[in-house]
Order: sequence, then structure tokens, then C-alpha cells
Amino acid sequence: MTGLLVATLDGLVLSSDTVGVTPENVAAMSAATIGLAGQFTAQANIGQPRTALFEGDSGFVCVFPVESSLLLVVFGEKGITLGLFNVAARQALVLVRHALLRQRVQTARATRRAYHDYQ
Repeated sequence: MTGLLVATLDGLVLSSDTVGVTPENVAAMSAATIGLAGQFTAQANIGQPRTALFEGDSGFVCVFPVESSLLLVVFGEKGITLGLFNVAARQALVLVRHALLRQRVQTARATRRAYHDYQ
């Protein structure tokens, strides 16, 4: 992988570790991509999109819906195989989902402690 970007479904950048791209443009295009992918998969009658993958002369870019309001964009370099890119990109998706879950658990615990301290 050569870069990652997390964006909202509205196309706003939340986090970016990329080189050679404009994060704001990529975030906006990733939101449009998933919207189009949803229309395409609906017309094909195959359910909700799980990914949108593009292969170019210089590598790959893949957009994953992380949850209802978040997108993960993964960039892959030229020379990597599609299979290896797919494995690495899906590992990144799992790590992002685990990080979100940990954050929610910590927030819930902090809220519960604050409530009990207030009582």
C-alpha cells in the first residue's frame, strides 16, 4: 500500500496519509464513487457495494464503505498483484473498523464513569 485516507460519506477528509494526491479531491471523489457503486450494484441486483476498485497504469485505488457514514480509500503501488493488494487493503479495513470499535468502547466507558461520578 502507498497510502490511506478516511473520509465521510459527504466527502470530507477525516484522516489522510497519502503522497501525490490532493486529499480533499480524493475524499469527494470517493463519496461519489460509492454513490455510483450503490446505483450500479442495485441495477445489477447484487446488493450493497462492499468495495469500488480501480486499476490504473501506476497502481490501484480502492474505496471501502467502513460503516454508514465513513469511507476508507487505499492506494496500491505499481507492480503489486491485484490479489496481494486486495489482501492488504482488506487488512487495513479490519484495522480501521477495530480502531473505531475501541474508540466507541472508550467513549462509552468514559460516559458511564462520568455518570456514576455525577451521581
